[in-house]
Amino acid sequence: MDRDYFRKSYKRELYVDILRDYFRNGLSHGFTVKDGGVETEGSYLEIKSYGPEINPVNLFIDFKQAFDKYISDLRKEGKNSQIGNDFKKVFEEIYL
Repeated sequence: MDRDYFRKSYKRELYVDILRDYFRNGLSHGFTVKDGGVETEGSYLEIKSYGPEINPVNLFIDFKQAFDKYISDLRKEGKNSQIGNDFKKVFEEIYL
């Protein structure tokens, strides 16, 4: 999902890079968080000395809001728009 759909109150580049580098890639390729961890009592995203800590509840809320906005934009622009073509391409690569 494009960086523009996430909350602007966070430094998008830092936030998205941390999610990709420490969480997504770590879990996808090594079945572990690269550095840092998950903390249900913490704020949304905190950088600690041992790595980033993320609150999964707040991450889910942010992801759902971003996804809902993305789907709304997709419906507004239609299937023949750039966003529609990009969605179709990724969908076909993953699911077909």
